[in-house]
Amino acid sequence: MLNLAFAAMSVPSKCSLSATLTTTAAPSSTNVTSATVTVTVPPGNSGVITFKTFSFSGAVTTQYSKNGAAFGAINDGDGITFANGDTLAVRGASMTAGESWTFTLEDSTRASSIGTYVITAS
Repeated sequence: MLNLAFAAMSVPSKCSLSATLTTTAAPSSTNVTSATVTVTVPPGNSGVITFKTFSFSGAVTTQYSKNGAAFGAINDGDGITFANGDTLAVRGASMTAGESWTFTLEDSTRASSIGTYVITAS
C-alpha cells in the first residue's frame, strides 16, 4: 500500500501554457501567427510536447517557433522539448481566407492532452 502511495506522489504534473494558441486573423503575407505563450514544465516532467491530430481545411504549411527563433516546420507527431519558462508560437503559413489548422498538444510524460487549438485565416 505504501508503494502505491509513493508511486502516485512521484508522477509529475502536466506541462501547461500561459494562454491559448488559438487565433483567427487575416493572413499577413499569407501567414497567421498565434500569440507567443510561456510553457510551464513542472519538476520531474521531461518537457516533451507532441503536436498531434492535425486537421486542415485548405493547404496549410505548419510551423512553430521556440524562444523567438525563426519559424520552422512542424509535422503531426513531432515532439519538441521545452524547459520551464521557454516560449512557443505557432504559425499557419501559405493560408488564404477561410483556411484553418486544428491540432492538439500532448504532454508526452503524462500522455495527456494540454489542449486543442485552431489557427484560422479570416
